Amino acid sequence: MDIDYSFTRSIPPDDLLALFAENVWTKDRTRADVQLMLEKSVWVGAWRGNQLVGFARAVTDDLYRAFIEDVMVLESARGQGIGLALVRALLGRLAHVQEILLGCENHLVGFYEQVGFTKHNQNTMHIWKGLDWAH
Repeated sequence: MDIDYSFTRSIPPDDLLALFAENVWTKDRTRADVQLMLEKSVWVGAWRGNQLVGFARAVTDDLYRAFIEDVMVLESARGQGIGLALVRALLGRLAHVQEILLGCENHLVGFYEQVGFTKHNQNTMHIWKGLDWAH
């Protein structure tokens, strides 16, 4: 069955929560928070029939900067090019934006280089107020 990529198809928060449950950095998100996130982000979903199998989003001013977040594919659907297709779809939607950034772990650098990202050795600084899942 083909994958349908959509920026407009409604994503029920519970479907997204099921996908988020497979990832350590998203597994503790609440339904209310996910609903708000969907309202405030540019996002694309990947659907196989009625099943949400992938998701990616960007936080953006839609002019100067965009930051890609939460690129994920259902574990059982990985290795089929869905993740790359999601990122390509977002990059197409954000083609007019001056700078597109993302953060990733070292093992994912090659994945993102396939769609034009380049690794920079700039310092990244942040204030983290979330759960302590990284330690």
